Amino acid sequence: MADWDYPRSIMGAQLLVELGRDYGLSIDDCLAQTGITPTLLNDAHATIAAHQELGLVRNLTRAISMADLGLVAGQRYHLTTLGVYGFALTSSANLRSAFEVGTRYLRLSYAFCGIRLEEIGDVFRVTFLDHETPADVRHFLVERTAAGMMNFHRELLGVPAPIRHVAFCRPAPSDLQRYIELFGRVPQFEAQSNYFDLDLTWVETPLPQANAFTVQSCEAQCRALLNERRALKGIAAHVRELLLKEVIIMPDMEQVAASLSMASRTLRRKLSAEGCSFRALLDEVRQTLANELLASRDLRVDDIARRLGYADTSSFIYAYKRWTGRTPRGILKSGVNNAYPVPNSRQIVRFSDVSALATVLDLKIYNCAI
Repeated sequence: MADWDYPRSIMGAQLLVELGRDYGLSIDDCLAQTGITPTLLNDAHATIAAHQELGLVRNLTRAISMADLGLVAGQRYHLTTLGVYGFALTSSANLRSAFEVGTRYLRLSYAFCGIRLEEIGDVFRVTFLDHETPADVRHFLVERTAAGMMNFHRELLGVPAPIRHVAFCRPAPSDLQRYIELFGRVPQFEAQSNYFDLDLTWVETPLPQANAFTVQSCEAQCRALLNERRALKGIAAHVRELLLKEVIIMPDMEQVAASLSMASRTLRRKLSAEGCSFRALLDEVRQTLANELLASRDLRVDDIARRLGYADTSSFIYAYKRWTGRTPRGILKSGVNNAYPVPNSRQIVRFSDVSALATVLDLKIYNCAI
């Protein structure tokens, strides 16, 4: 069962209320029985529980009779409404990296459905996993997520996404005009899953504001914010504890599941319900331990890779460079760890707010809250 108690930024609620007001609803109509007050709504730094935003969505979908309301809502989401999460997407190397970063920190977004990324032949498919999304607002939430992604793509590359195919599980609405305008084609309806396809070569397109150092700093802040919001309780806390205990040889998912007296499939499902994955926890623990082992300078890179459970050293080197932008051997040679220099500078960057990030990226910020 999905966890609808986890905290979310107030920004999603603000945009939903703006949508409701535009269609003739009062603030009280929008917020009825959600527990969200007008005062809270005006606090840019506030958070609300996921179920409160779901209540707001239900108020809108009951009051506004539009089959494509989710698309209308999604087009109101912009990279600048996503705070540091949006900056992480903007500074990614290419579209593929932006998708991967976005999926890694999905709980910082407006999405209520999971995202699966996969390569199928010459196609890059983005699937919206809606099996745990409440049935009464499922169409709205899936289409809001898809429409938001179309907006982000346009803002990242300046052009509409060249969608090869798009499909939704829902029945076809009578008016398809907004779907055609947004996706550039008529979707397939009553499909087995919700997804859109892009050319595989297209997702390798470099992003104009890519910056390896900035994305590292943004991801670090995303991790900190995510951990702060969920405080790693429940099964995720037990998994992290088990991973940190095994400092000799890192256990795999099956071994951790066995230690918790459950099947690996059950563990995967429980972690997903808490908004994380074994892979994400493993990466987090591996990076933490790698930094500590490198800082001790007592072990070779080959030994560290083995201790962290990598089949070969090259896989560890690749992973460490993905985490930090630097190689383990580079860290050992420099004697410096966890430092992210700004290009053409030896200063260490630690962004304390979105405005500082904007300065580096040379972006204007409009109502940017995390």
